[in-house]
Amino acid sequence: MFAIGVGYYWQIFVLAYAYGFRGLGELHNNPIFELRYAYPDLAANYRFLSGLAVLFPSAIVGIFMGAITDTTNRVRLLGVASILWSLSTFTSGEVDSFEVFSSMRLCLGIFTAACIPPAVSLIRDYFPPAYRSQANSIFLASNYIGCCISSLSILFIKNYGWREDYEITGIFGILAGVAVLINLQEPVRGKWEEIQKERD
Repeated sequence: MFAIGVGYYWQIFVLAYAYGFRGLGELHNNPIFELRYAYPDLAANYRFLSGLAVLFPSAIVGIFMGAITDTTNRVRLLGVASILWSLSTFTSGEVDSFEVFSSMRLCLGIFTAACIPPAVSLIRDYFPPAYRSQANSIFLASNYIGCCISSLSILFIKNYGWREDYEITGIFGILAGVAVLINLQEPVRGKWEEIQKERD
């Protein structure tokens, strides 16, 4: 789950680095390296795509994700969501349409809404009360690490181009989602509370 948290925030910030990148020499004004020249319409829509397009869908869908988390397999929900939001990032690096590129940003916001609710719920059932705070702290640290790792986008863009940056970021998230589906098992809900009741 830690890797999913890292990939989550890495993908949120990838647009900022790709849009802000300025190349020198043969990289300057080159649409392979500078996203703004690949999509001239991005300048007028950057504020929307970098913020509202991701955060608003995530906030609205996140409300319903809390209810869905209570009634479905949380491991599957988290793993599939990670694969889907990472596919939207990967697809952004593959397409040549600004409309599709923008749509994938919206999809990123929708699918990332399924990150925090199942993750926090799983931690509650994986760890006894004495270790939950530490477990939550480690998981939430993935957010900051993801933000830090997202700065690697500068190196990826400089050496390979912005499309490869999106693809590398997307692949990381897809692999994290697959790893969750393969390695984690759905725990019994409220297991530790039931154990505590039996002890009392």
